[in-house]
Amino acid sequence: MLLTLNNLKRFTLNLYRMSYFKKAFAFALLSILILFSCSFADSIFPIRIEKIPSIFVSNSSTLSDMGTIQPANFDPQVNRAYSERTIIKFSKLYSVYIYAFSEASSFDYVIELKKNNRRLALYRNILDYAFSPDKNYLYLAGYQPLNQQSTDKVAFIAQIINLKTMKVVKLENYDFASASVVWSGDYLLTYPAEQPTDPQYFSQIGIFNKDGKVQHLLEAKLNWGAASVDFVYNQFGVLPADPSTFYLCLYDYALEDVVGDSGFCSLYLQKLVPPYEKRTIPLMATKERGSFPKMQFDFKGFSLSSPQLKFTVAGEKNWRTAR
Repeated sequence: MLLTLNNLKRFTLNLYRMSYFKKAFAFALLSILILFSCSFADSIFPIRIEKIPSIFVSNSSTLSDMGTIQPANFDPQVNRAYSERTIIKFSKLYSVYIYAFSEASSFDYVIELKKNNRRLALYRNILDYAFSPDKNYLYLAGYQPLNQQSTDKVAFIAQIINLKTMKVVKLENYDFASASVVWSGDYLLTYPAEQPTDPQYFSQIGIFNKDGKVQHLLEAKLNWGAASVDFVYNQFGVLPADPSTFYLCLYDYALEDVVGDSGFCSLYLQKLVPPYEKRTIPLMATKERGSFPKMQFDFKGFSLSSPQLKFTVAGEKNWRTAR
């Protein structure tokens, strides 16, 4: 910070010895320094709150109303040769079969929901899916035919399925076609599927509840990597004990010269409701430029006002403490 506690103490002591005119001038200068320091801190904080536009709405429907995305007579084992099959059993009754298909550089999935080994629903041309942590909800996104008799016209559809009631919530008026998703507790978070050309660019993150309604919009700086597809290194989400607080674990290259290492990793906390408090918790310096160690956080009972945070780094047995 531009104005440290020691500097403030020294300034106050000198202020006591000044004449009235000098005191008035010093107070004015002090006010400017405080405002500038606050503005500087806000300008480098990697999270910004966005206003939710009025176009954000979501429509709910039942599974029977969405026949165009669940063909009844499609067998992935007959129609195409899948490259991988994953079976997830939620109980003795329910199971999900995920068939992965890859052709050249493209890939998609067919997802089949079963009860007592009988098909409840089947979805094809799925490009992205994600299960909620409790495995009760499933996010699906992909291009689906507008007419079940023809595949000439397709539309991108994103939805959340309640696997207990089979109720489907269709997510609309958001660019899910260019978004990746991750569940954080009971909330679905969206972020860009491709990294921006400018590394200083803020990426938009949407926070949706299980009913498909947007709760918050914000922008954040992210650490990107690239292989066959772009991906982010960051861990982010909402705190389990306080979903109104967003957290972001960010590797900061800008601090390279300051800390004398290749960079510094910090946890940033942003309250999503007024008065929008924020907090930075320094975690650790990293020696190798571009490395982003995998961390595990002990968020049990943790909130923005908690005095300390426990975390551990992959490969370590002991927990560290940060304040």
